Amino acid sequence: MVDLRTVFLESATCAASLLGRTEVADHWTEASVLPEFTIAGLAGHLLRGIKTVEKYLDGGEPDGESMNAARYYDSIAITAGISSSLNQDVRLRGKKRRKLVAVPWRKKPVL
Repeated sequence: MVDLRTVFLESATCAASLLGRTEVADHWTEASVLPEFTIAGLAGHLLRGIKTVEKYLDGGEPDGESMNAARYYDSIAITAGISSSLNQDVRLRGKKRRKLVAVPWRKKPVL
């Protein structure tokens, strides 16, 4: 059986290592491979994905029917175009979080 806690922690460690690479720093303000996302915004999006887990674990059991990750992402892929308010919100949250990416090559956040 897969230990999800171990998988998550290993993935978070890998992501933190990636965010600390100089290659990321060298291209911080450039476009990423994802439309409308800079490297900084994508880094913030990745960080948010890691940090949000803690918030959900600290919260209580949700009301109503739960949805697994595959169903959630499938519903978004079908209904949301790149310019949709949903995807604009995702990019905005990534931009906000990019300021919190603490990496060794930076003395202060890049705005």
